[in-house]
Amino acid sequence: MLVLFGSLLLFSSLVDGQSTSASPPPPPPPPGSSNQPTATVPATGTASGTAPVPVPTNTNGGNQTIPTPTQTGPRPTRDPSAPLATINVISPPNRKDNPPLYALGSNILFSWTIDMTKLLLTPTNITLDAIPQSRSKEVYTIGVVPPGTTNYTWTAALQRNDSHPLIEDIYTFRIYDGQVGPYGYLTDGGGYLQSNVGILFGLYYPREYNNATCDCTSNDVQQRCGTCEFSPVTNSAHGALFPSGSAWVLPIAIAVISASLAL
Repeated sequence: MLVLFGSLLLFSSLVDGQSTSASPPPPPPPPGSSNQPTATVPATGTASGTAPVPVPTNTNGGNQTIPTPTQTGPRPTRDPSAPLATINVISPPNRKDNPPLYALGSNILFSWTIDMTKLLLTPTNITLDAIPQSRSKEVYTIGVVPPGTTNYTWTAALQRNDSHPLIEDIYTFRIYDGQVGPYGYLTDGGGYLQSNVGILFGLYYPREYNNATCDCTSNDVQQRCGTCEFSPVTNSAHGALFPSGSAWVLPIAIAVISASLAL
């Protein structure tokens, strides 16, 4: 009887021990399961791209931005320290001491050549300006032409009565790559077109000849008149019709014509 009672006590203790033991941890979730923790990965990489390079402020104020050439295809190989391509102005002629004068209302021809051996980056356009000496901050845009153009006729009459009228003055002619700007490159411009500034010409309003106010020998456009510009033509024609030493021909010719009409 005692043996049976002891066996029951031993069995009860074994059952109680199993019920109070810790449960084993659950198995890990299979790979790819949505219950897996998510790790944060720091982003990597380098920003790319270039910003426009400002050119130092010029004497006339304002900053320039060096543009990117617009031509398509591979860019030509160039040395930034190489010479720039130059513009040679043919007309108006370069006469600083006696600049050519043009009547307002006439057509004025501007012509030039470009050193193509040094031009590696074709301009977007060629821009032509006129700047009066007495108002150096005013700029008259004469024209904007394609890069292959080598001459341009400016009809000055078109600007006589607009909101920005031309004035009688000596003007500075400026021609340049319209994409780069009138002041060109200060450094590293090899292969680009160099601006040309400095050719002078005058504009005046034609007037009737008056010995008291018209001085054809003066470079001051205010002292000149239309007769000054046409005098070389009329003098040449007179010289061809009546050579030196034959001034007597004119009175005789008039007398003959008058007699013929009387008959």
